[in-house]
Amino acid sequence: MTKIVQDLTRGGKISPSILIGIGYSEEQRSRLTLDAPAAFYAYFRQELIPQIESKFRVGRSGRDRLLFGYSGSAHFSTYTLFADVCAGVETFNKIISISGVYSTELEAARIEEKLFTEQGACSFAGRSLFIAVGSDDPKDWLLDAHRMFTQRLANRGYTEFNLIITEFPGKGHYDIPEFGFREGLLGIY
Repeated sequence: MTKIVQDLTRGGKISPSILIGIGYSEEQRSRLTLDAPAAFYAYFRQELIPQIESKFRVGRSGRDRLLFGYSGSAHFSTYTLFADVCAGVETFNKIISISGVYSTELEAARIEEKLFTEQGACSFAGRSLFIAVGSDDPKDWLLDAHRMFTQRLANRGYTEFNLIITEFPGKGHYDIPEFGFREGLLGIY
């Protein structure tokens, strides 16, 4: 990921950036990003971002931040976008969601449904979502859920929303993270 950011920055394709990786165990990943995304979202807003802003010279607006997620973390990234829109805040205005787990049982799908029914009060203006999956994902249910979720998003008619939906041919779940990250950065910037 660091090499991708360095190459794109040097090539003038994206703005100079600080890349921050968040590591966690498999148990933590499930608990924080799938089972209780609201707690992880609160951690980002209340602890992690203020800590980064206190240590580094960075923009202090959601317009200056991008959140990347892969697999279960992709679900969390998308959840963050919808939670922001519903709350009228800007934690991250740019989201890259690669090979995410989406279904009506998960919070991102539920919050998107709630958001659509209350769309008059919510705005996607100035926000970007690059959401992608590999067409050769061995988990058919993951590919099917991605297609249903992204089709629903595309059909909603959200205004001023840069929604980029991509399916990478010949790429599987484990082939896609770095490739999708690079393409997502290029798509959003």
